[in-house]
Amino acid sequence: MGKMLKVLGSSRAREILFRIMHNSKPVVATSLAKELCLTDAAVCQHLRKLEDAGLICRHEQKTQNGFVMIIEPQTAVLRERLLSIVSHIDTEL
Repeated sequence: MGKMLKVLGSSRAREILFRIMHNSKPVVATSLAKELCLTDAAVCQHLRKLEDAGLICRHEQKTQNGFVMIIEPQTAVLRERLLSIVSHIDTEL
């Protein structure tokens, strides 16, 4: 729980997590970077921390042009719990 709260202390990480969780399909990391006007490296750093905290899972998918990183929330149960926690954090800050 400590890792989760620590990573959710970052407003950028919360924004990335919200975008992942509110998407009905898996998210592509490069698309996420473009949406947020961030570099791929910056997004990957946040994604690594979110994954280490057990909030998301990442995997590579082969495409015609190489590979893309696909990101998904861990589970539906975790998704609902996290939305509640993150909403509470945002209202408290």
